[in-house]
Amino acid sequence: THEHIINEWEKHKKRQLNIFKQSITTKYKHANEIFRKQNISSNLNLQPDFNHIESQIKIIDELLEKAQLLETSIRVKALASDRSIQKLPPFHKKLDSQKDAHIIFSALEHFDELEQHFWFLSSNKNDFGDPNKRETDIHSSIQEGFLKCEIIYFADIKRAIYQLSNKLNSSLLPKRIDRAQTPQSVDFE
Repeated sequence: THEHIINEWEKHKKRQLNIFKQSITTKYKHANEIFRKQNISSNLNLQPDFNHIESQIKIIDELLEKAQLLETSIRVKALASDRSIQKLPPFHKKLDSQKDAHIIFSALEHFDELEQHFWFLSSNKNDFGDPNKRETDIHSSIQEGFLKCEIIYFADIKRAIYQLSNKLNSSLLPKRIDRAQTPQSVDFE
């Protein structure tokens, strides 16, 4: 992972957790009010359980703690600067993509040195996605100059999890994302 990813996660996780808790609490409050008005049960007082979301946050924290930290090399900083000036992806739609550029090009540099492919997940398909296939293909110019690796790009997490579940032994996966429970009508290929 990259320090920018860790910093963004730390910056947003508490705020997002609070937004989630407020939303769920409001929904439970509305459900309890409906039950009360409909005389469904005078003793029923549903309370949200936040253990699931808190355990997900803990898992992400642990994964980030164990991850190899990629640094932004001088080469990547120069490349990002040049691409910004030339308005090349990820700067072709907006100019404030410095962190995005550091993340993708640091990963490209790292995996190019290892001569390995890697999976890249970003919902920022306007900056990273190919104009003709934003959901499935990385913009072709992003990988220029990194010929010894390949980016497997995903614009949404559902598709990435589905593809990953196909690659891994499904017995290692939690049941909630096991291939057997993935709707057969979904075609992510």
